[in-house]
Amino acid sequence: MNEYVSLEDLRRYKGLGEIDATDDDELLRDLAESASRVWDALTGLWFYPKAETRYYDHPRNARELKVNGPLLEITTFTTQSTGVSLVSGDYFLLCGDRYDLTPYDRIRMKMDGDYPNLLFSGTVQQANAILGIWGWHEDWSNAWVDSGDTVQDSGSVAAAATTLTVSNIDGRDEFGRTPRIKEQNLLKIDSEYLYVWAKNQSDNTLRVKRGVNGTTAAAHTNGTTVYVYKPMNQVYHATRRLTAYLHAQKDAKFEAVAVPHMGYMEIPSGLPKDLRDLIHYFRDIAVAGIG
Repeated sequence: MNEYVSLEDLRRYKGLGEIDATDDDELLRDLAESASRVWDALTGLWFYPKAETRYYDHPRNARELKVNGPLLEITTFTTQSTGVSLVSGDYFLLCGDRYDLTPYDRIRMKMDGDYPNLLFSGTVQQANAILGIWGWHEDWSNAWVDSGDTVQDSGSVAAAATTLTVSNIDGRDEFGRTPRIKEQNLLKIDSEYLYVWAKNQSDNTLRVKRGVNGTTAAAHTNGTTVYVYKPMNQVYHATRRLTAYLHAQKDAKFEAVAVPHMGYMEIPSGLPKDLRDLIHYFRDIAVAGIG
């Protein structure tokens, strides 16, 4: 799951039409997943959103908490060993000293807020807890694209359902692109994330895995908007190219490559220079401790 490129993306990239099914389709699906995870491993970051609770000791500077990000948004923030719930009006989210960049790596308490300082009770250990969405995305406010589709199950779709009916799978999204929803897409309905295993164009149904990436499966009413996750353009284009490269080199000899702090992994020799440069760019960020 959490592929940055889909089979349909790859087929279009390689010049294959809808009717030109090939024996390599299943291989391309697998390589899309493999290339995405190789990309994460080589860069030392991950570029998909996941919900997770992280705990932090009381900081020496009680007005600022450095998080082991990358943090995209906060769902719940508590201090004083979960004794006090903080609201967005109590703090600022920053990337370094900038308020306008994501992902965030620190939280700064507002001097005129209800809680200008972080607190602890009894022990400084794990005095602060953040339930948030974590992952690397430099344009998080535009990461979820309105697909133009909505839930169309009778009444609502149950939390346990693995099939989801929508309006028009192959219609155009808000940017005029088609299809709206692809296999291997990550979707968001309300606050739940869903992964698309397969789709049926004839009856506009999706086979989905529910409550992925740390979210909770829930019922959704008819007419609820379906959003599609859009990875950063750099990551999308890089993993699409990497997947196509792996496919073209599927019978080539692999070599072991050292990745600092990550041991060894096997990748084909001769990885294109532009991909290597982008890997180094993100790896430098990760080594710097931002990720």
